[in-house]
Amino acid sequence: MKKITTLQFETTSDFDKNLQKLIELYEKSDSFIVLAPEVCLSGFYYENMDKADRFSRDAIKKLCEIVGKKALVFSVIEKKEDGFYNYAKVIQNGKVIYEQAKHKLFLLGDEHKYFKPAKNDDIKIFEIDGIKIGLIICFELRFPELWKKIEGAEIILVPSMWGKPRAEHLVVLPQALAIINRAFVVVSNSANDDMAKESAVITPWGIRVFGNEKELIEAEFDKNEIKKIKRAIPYE
Repeated sequence: MKKITTLQFETTSDFDKNLQKLIELYEKSDSFIVLAPEVCLSGFYYENMDKADRFSRDAIKKLCEIVGKKALVFSVIEKKEDGFYNYAKVIQNGKVIYEQAKHKLFLLGDEHKYFKPAKNDDIKIFEIDGIKIGLIICFELRFPELWKKIEGAEIILVPSMWGKPRAEHLVVLPQALAIINRAFVVVSNSANDDMAKESAVITPWGIRVFGNEKELIEAEFDKNEIKKIKRAIPYE
């Protein structure tokens, strides 16, 4: 049976330290997918986004030398011709096999002032080891129309930098998504002092495997649980 790992660690002002922490936790896991928090290498480094972009590009090259069959998923600040984007990257077997930029920007955090929004049709289901994967980034969790776009995914990944004042929402919304889409939902949130933590793996039945004191949370992925809930609660 396959395992899923979600990470929950602090993002500091030291980019190199953040990268080393990500590598350390990745190497501890024996799961087939390891999910890390949103912009975990730099945070929302608005004071010098060019620096964050340069570091992220170098970090991705280094991670491609390290990451093998065990996939690593995280998001970075990345500069394109028309501006900056918050890009989720999926690395496996030494290369980026999928990427997806954030579509819904968090207005309370001024993301719209610094990032370009991706197009809605950029959100697609992709595969890791033959398993259908969906991905939404942090604030996008609040939009049911995006849940619909990844309907049919067996695992939904949610890299996040979700604030402590809305911690309960990061419990309820992924549970609802798991139950409605009948999928495993994996949330990786920052452990910074002002962040909610609440990283978890949620089964299609809404059962949470979590631990706010942990940096590494692991759970089993059992495809049969998806089949069971579809038989128990058919939609058509």
